[in-house]
Amino acid sequence: MTGTSSSQVLSALSYNAVFFGIFMTIFFVFRLKLKRLYEPRSTYDLVDEEQKPEPLPKGLWQWLLPLLKKSDNFVIQQAGIDGYFFLRYLFLMFVYFAISALWLFPILFPVNIVNGRNQDGMDKLAFQNVKNKKRYYAHAFCGWIFYWVFLFVIYRELYYYNSLRCIVLSSPRYGRKLSSRTVLFQSVPSQYLSEREFRKLFEGVRRIWIARGNRQKLEEKNRN
Repeated sequence: MTGTSSSQVLSALSYNAVFFGIFMTIFFVFRLKLKRLYEPRSTYDLVDEEQKPEPLPKGLWQWLLPLLKKSDNFVIQQAGIDGYFFLRYLFLMFVYFAISALWLFPILFPVNIVNGRNQDGMDKLAFQNVKNKKRYYAHAFCGWIFYWVFLFVIYRELYYYNSLRCIVLSSPRYGRKLSSRTVLFQSVPSQYLSEREFRKLFEGVRRIWIARGNRQKLEEKNRN
């Protein structure tokens, strides 16, 4: 079995870096051209004037730093609570694995390289280059620390997620949104396809809309 040489790794990094640069350039150019796709709220009259966000600076990359400086409250207002948590998840994963690399690599690379099996290329950095079996404990302990700290971070994020979601959903601002007071039922038994019977199921219902279309055609369309 042949190992992975340094030249192979560098060529792969160079190859992917070129594609990364091409796609990022395409994105930067399209972002300036396609306002309806990337800046619909600040460019067009889709929301009230008071809810419009400030337009980001023009330019290929001048908008990036002001966007990163936006507060969490701004992101929640513009992207919603689900969009905010998705961005927070991406940022959390990036930060955790970047910090983990800063302390794992200085510990494990010397353990794998020094007095190893003298393998070539990038294989000398790998676990398989370890010759002294007692050095396996370094991998085991580092793996335990990485795993349990990661579980603790996930636990803290779940606690923060539940707390913030309860605060947002119970806020007056969210309560005024029509989407927070609307429920769509797609499968309703025939006996409840009348407003009188449906109101018996739930209290405090203001309005009920029942689709009166051709049910057979709709079922055939869903099956196909």
